[in-house]
Amino acid sequence: MEIEVISIMESYGMFCLLWRSIMSRIIFPLGRTTRNLLSKTMCHLTLPMRWLPSDSKSFGPPRGYYHHARTYVDQHDGRYQTVFPERKRVHAEPSSIYSSTHWKFKNEKESTLREDYVATIPKGRIVGTPGDVVTANDRLLADASKQLATEAQCHHLLRKPWLPTLEKIDGNIAVLASDRGSEFYHWFVDVLPRIYLVNKSKERIDYYYVPDDDSYKKKTLQKIGIDSGKIINPSQDHHIEAAKVIVPSLPRTFGNVPRWSTEFLRKRLIPTVDEANSKLPSRVYIDRVNVLRRKVANRERTINFLKKYNFKPVRLENYKWDKQVSIVRNASIIVAPHGAGLVNTIFCSDGCNIIEIFSPNYMNLCYWKLLQNLNVRYHYIIGSGKRPKKGNDPHYGWDPIEVNIDALENTLEAILR
Repeated sequence: MEIEVISIMESYGMFCLLWRSIMSRIIFPLGRTTRNLLSKTMCHLTLPMRWLPSDSKSFGPPRGYYHHARTYVDQHDGRYQTVFPERKRVHAEPSSIYSSTHWKFKNEKESTLREDYVATIPKGRIVGTPGDVVTANDRLLADASKQLATEAQCHHLLRKPWLPTLEKIDGNIAVLASDRGSEFYHWFVDVLPRIYLVNKSKERIDYYYVPDDDSYKKKTLQKIGIDSGKIINPSQDHHIEAAKVIVPSLPRTFGNVPRWSTEFLRKRLIPTVDEANSKLPSRVYIDRVNVLRRKVANRERTINFLKKYNFKPVRLENYKWDKQVSIVRNASIIVAPHGAGLVNTIFCSDGCNIIEIFSPNYMNLCYWKLLQNLNVRYHYIIGSGKRPKKGNDPHYGWDPIEVNIDALENTLEAILR
């Protein structure tokens, strides 16, 4: 009987790996609607896994989830502190050469920033690379373990046939890691701001569960004051139970970065960077080259055109993080296709003009919202190609961007006028 159970679980594990491969290589490029439909189908197929006896320390996934950490703390042991209450936010319209602002900016003009909190979970568990948090009664904390573009009931952890071998640590661990937290954009908007919330908890922190596998991660953690000897670098094999798990909320909501988050990063990181450098360009084009998604189709033509306006093309990934910040700090105008390189604009100097270029089929407004927190001037351009009907957002993140040179020229002339 034991052999049969193991065989079934191994087969199920292989099925999950195959499904993940299909999703990443075939389904993801098809679009959001198709992905959501297939993800929900997978949720229903794996639901019986949560009905297994025992708990996920032995086998199977966590046996359920809480939408919000407050619910668990209210019903069980723990501590919950509100740092910033839920609040409404109104975004200023962007600048552009178009006769009317794109409908999506208007649709997302008003938004809600959810409550920022820090929760203390006794005997909590931390699982895997994203730092998913499981409570002492074997429930996932969904809001603090958010899987991007996935509903709570479809969370990947709730579909696992088994978790890694449990390790117990007699100490307090603060969770900074998050889904996609190892990526450059998410590092600055999801991971580092959680340090501010952890500090507000006043709890003793013995370890930080956070990736430090890149030089910019090591450097920024060090500059903010995290001791490298206290870091647990997440891996897919981690399944840790701690005396207390300190769980800060994820500060970003649907691309909405709160003001306190950018203020914290600017206050703690800008003073550590040597800004003054007369040799750095004042007009910068962030060159998007070594990527699979949203490549610039007419890259050479765009660069040659911008050279007429004394722009220097810069591949930020070729520089150490300090130099990247120095480049954006010295820039008066930055032109960039939508991509992770724009996250460095968090550190821009006051008055900087930023021109973001979109594909007609992928209008992700996260940088427009982020830059509302700064004293900068935001402009946008929509690339060449057929535009979807008003109200339709295909969200094709793989689409290449063909820069509309006429629109770029008119935008620059309006700025320089």
